[in-house]
Amino acid sequence: MAYLTTADKEHFKEHGYVVIRGALDQQVIGDALDVLWNNIEEDRNNPDSWIGRGYRTAGKIGGEPAIRCTVYSDPVFAMAEEMIGKGTLRTEGGAGPHLNFPNPNQEWREPMGHLDGYHTPTNGVPKGTV
Repeated sequence: MAYLTTADKEHFKEHGYVVIRGALDQQVIGDALDVLWNNIEEDRNNPDSWIGRGYRTAGKIGGEPAIRCTVYSDPVFAMAEEMIGKGTLRTEGGAGPHLNFPNPNQEWREPMGHLDGYHTPTNGVPKGTV
């Protein structure tokens, strides 16, 4: 079963991302958020604890089943395989979530394109390369 349209794939090839709303079940999202909040210093219920915390990874939880499920379960993983071919993606390891908390002392800028190992207009990987 195909999840992505030709337009989705072209957008991804051109911009390095595609937005697919509803790809993750709300329970999967909730389980992953619970693991995340239980493993970082910030208080889920106190936004003041987030302010100015900046960017970092939560790598120690990358292998947790609830976190891995956000990437390696259907339909997300199946969509990724539609992009580059079945059986070509690595499934071992787990880098963990990347966090970027708000900083009122820093001007917001639109994120620059970045996707490990795949071309985006700004990451230096040649177009057509995976």
